[in-house]
Amino acid sequence: MALFFSCLMVGLVVIAVWKRDYKKETIDNILSEENKKEWLRFLFPMGLWIYDLLLKKQPAQSEEEREWANALYVREDAKKKLQLQGARQMANFWICLFLASVLGIVVSFLPDTQIQKTELERPEFGQTKDYSLTVEGLEEGDQTIHVSVDGKEPETQGMIAVFDDAFDSVKEQILGENESLENVQTNLSLVSSTIYGIRVAWKSLTPEFLDDFGVIQIQDIPPEGVTAQLQVKLSYSMYEQYYTLDVRLMMPNKDAQYYMMLLTKQLKDENNNTKTKSIVTLPENIEGKKLTYKTVQTQPIRLMPALFLLLPFILYEIARQKRKEAFENRNKQLIADYPNFVFELGLMIQCGLNVRTAWNRLTAEYEETQHKCKGYQRYLFEEMLVTRNQIEAGVNEAAAYGAFGRRCRAHCYLKLGSSLEQNLRQGISGLEQQLDQELTQALEQRKNQAIQDGERMETKMLFPMFLLLGLVMAIVMIPAFMSM
Repeated sequence: MALFFSCLMVGLVVIAVWKRDYKKETIDNILSEENKKEWLRFLFPMGLWIYDLLLKKQPAQSEEEREWANALYVREDAKKKLQLQGARQMANFWICLFLASVLGIVVSFLPDTQIQKTELERPEFGQTKDYSLTVEGLEEGDQTIHVSVDGKEPETQGMIAVFDDAFDSVKEQILGENESLENVQTNLSLVSSTIYGIRVAWKSLTPEFLDDFGVIQIQDIPPEGVTAQLQVKLSYSMYEQYYTLDVRLMMPNKDAQYYMMLLTKQLKDENNNTKTKSIVTLPENIEGKKLTYKTVQTQPIRLMPALFLLLPFILYEIARQKRKEAFENRNKQLIADYPNFVFELGLMIQCGLNVRTAWNRLTAEYEETQHKCKGYQRYLFEEMLVTRNQIEAGVNEAAAYGAFGRRCRAHCYLKLGSSLEQNLRQGISGLEQQLDQELTQALEQRKNQAIQDGERMETKMLFPMFLLLGLVMAIVMIPAFMSM
């Protein structure tokens, strides 16, 4: 893991250095209009390079983003705004990946958390669960042991073991870690089958020394050793043959391997004797040696690099949703301001002013309000200011009003812009009556919109109401069931 994050960090640094001069003049021009003290400024060229690559890969989405920007940044350079936002997002993306790589390198060297264990939980019936335990107390230092716990079996479940083997090969197969049957210091590995599919059954003739499973039962073995006997039953189809096997038990060396053998035996016995229980209790001591057990638990901080890798995508989607929401709020604001705008424009025209004079007066009042209230913004008047500036710059007045309606996008503004354009081009009278009709329709539309918003709010309220209903039903029904 450390190697992967190291390569990722090096790659990020190489890309940032490689593209440090990409469109640097463009970045300087954009920041000259914004804040030149951006602390991520050194990453903006690299960010703008990645942003340009994404635009080429997703032309449809980039077109949608440009549409939103043109609608939201009315009197600003929308293209520069988009470039700055894209560069900033990609720089944040770079920072998140860099932090993820650094954190990944750090956590890869952190030690695993160890939790003390006294019991092992059994899996479901038919499954086997392996545990890796660190044992303290057997010898100096820690010992690692792997424990396999069988699944919990029903009490009525019977287990029938069938053993197969041939006598000539059995004597070699059962040695385990012992050198020969004349010098047995550790438990035998009794087999259940051998060559040719012959079945093997075992019975101890000296259970005080060696049990039917090949486990040594005697603790204090004299120096000359003791002889244990096993009866071997070989069977195949209807044929059966019995043999007697002599085993010379010798006193083992009490080293770490010896204690590990005893611990393994106790764990195996505990596993076999408690199959109807939900847990397996670990031995507390071996021949007076106090034991403690620990399992390795992955620290939650190891998940942090993955979260940092996901964070840039989350931030990008949040920013995109915010722009989309701002665009939708802008459209709602235009619809909400339309009745008052038509009323004021119609009132001024009825008082004898022409359209351009009324237009200039409305925009002048808006600029005065902006001067008094910092941060005040209405998209309708921002579009009107653009139209006024176009007319003052020499654009045909009728064409400017038509463009105004198209920029606002809403049907009512398209209709109003078209009416103003036709009135100036063709000199059609009756503009006051048209504005009165537009005002009536706008008020009716506002009323319908308010009704629709109310219905949507009622629908949103249904979910918490259902939650409260479920809570009340639970409060009533749970005590009733508990009392039955």
